[in-house]
Amino acid sequence: MRKILFISVFIGFLLSINSLQAEDTTQAILSKPNPNFYEIQQSRLAQFEVQNASERRGWKQFKRWEYFWQQRVYPTGEFPNGYKIFEDYVKYSKKINQNKLQGNQWELLGPINTPKASDVREQGMGRINVVRINPNNENELWIG
Repeated sequence: MRKILFISVFIGFLLSINSLQAEDTTQAILSKPNPNFYEIQQSRLAQFEVQNASERRGWKQFKRWEYFWQQRVYPTGEFPNGYKIFEDYVKYSKKINQNKLQGNQWELLGPINTPKASDVREQGMGRINVVRINPNNENELWIG
């Protein structure tokens, strides 16, 4: 009885070491100052290859993460710097705001009558279904 218990505990210990080593590899990569997307991806894929298909916890979450970041990382696998992106956005918005014309005047062309609540035909007045730019004058919007 003791021998069976010892063997089962030993086998369980050996199986858990394998998953712990895979986790340690991923954690070691993530603890680096600048983790690389491709290194993380290879580490996680290697971890999932060792596991049985029924025991793969987090496979779908990993694939979602992989799909999301695969489109956003640089070709070197480096993740984008959020602070740099924010700085570029601030510079861009300042540049755009300088180019805006502040003196634009809007002109109401109609309809001017307020619909009555009892009039079924005109209850849709005020609803916007389409917005188009005049092909002959790009400073004019058509809203209908």
